[in-house]
Amino acid sequence: MIDFRYHMVSLAAVLIALSMGVVLGAGPLNDDIGNTLTNEVTRLRQDKDDLRRQLTQEQRTGEAQESFGEEVLPQLVSGVLDGTSVAVVRLPESDDTEVAELRETLELSGASVEPTVSVAASWGAGGEDAQASRERAASEALSALGRSDADGAGLDEALGAVLGGRGEDGMPAPTDSQRTDAFERLSDAGLVSGDAPTSAADVVLVVAGPVAGDPQDSPADADPAATASATRWVELAAALDARSAGAVLTSGPVTYGSGDASPVTVARADSGLSEGLSTVDTPESAVGRADVVLGLDEQTRGDAGHYGLADDASAAIPEAP
Repeated sequence: MIDFRYHMVSLAAVLIALSMGVVLGAGPLNDDIGNTLTNEVTRLRQDKDDLRRQLTQEQRTGEAQESFGEEVLPQLVSGVLDGTSVAVVRLPESDDTEVAELRETLELSGASVEPTVSVAASWGAGGEDAQASRERAASEALSALGRSDADGAGLDEALGAVLGGRGEDGMPAPTDSQRTDAFERLSDAGLVSGDAPTSAADVVLVVAGPVAGDPQDSPADADPAATASATRWVELAAALDARSAGAVLTSGPVTYGSGDASPVTVARADSGLSEGLSTVDTPESAVGRADVVLGLDEQTRGDAGHYGLADDASAAIPEAP
């Protein structure tokens, strides 16, 4: 009986509360509540319109800045790399358009641009068979260069010796015929493609791209597997830097929350891994392409830096000499 009365009282209380709400809503509080909701909706609409106008203005400003950059780029880079030979190495994730525009900008700078060397994804593939194949190819390429893998030299060092003009400590630089022979060994192994270099380059441009990964719990984090692959590309770029007068590694930005990893971000986060290597994080823009040219010029003088618009960049552009 007590339980039944308790439920009856509870039900009556609910009905009374609902009745009071209806009465008050239709009475003196109705106008205040309605006005408050109307004002809030109006404010939200105004905020949305303001944000839309700001976004449109920022887009127009960005387009104007890029248009201006494209106009002044030829004058800015003209003659900067006169007499400098540049090897261009593109990694599997690089963008076709970015590679083409970077080559065009290098030519505007007066550089002698070597044929693009494309590195295959198998260069960093996992698995014992892939590792064994790379070791054989490295041994053959080093042998063609008159070197040995007994001192720990490997695939990265082999490509660095093929492209760069700096010999190892106490050893002369390879001859042009040795470079060609070694490159063909790497090409036959399916590790690189392109025309064999006929002479040593002064500096090297490495064009990368975001390494695909899976989204992580924290949207700011990169997939560990993607980071490991990006680190592999930084190691290659560092070896190319060591066997030349200098190298610049460039890669576009990753999409926030994607889990992708940027080789440029990895390089900047590990100064020991990338010591002496320059990076540029905006190759898709005119300013980024100017950064590449100025960064390569800086490398010929023995300096290095990290340039672009990302938070971890040391400056937007290299300082004038």
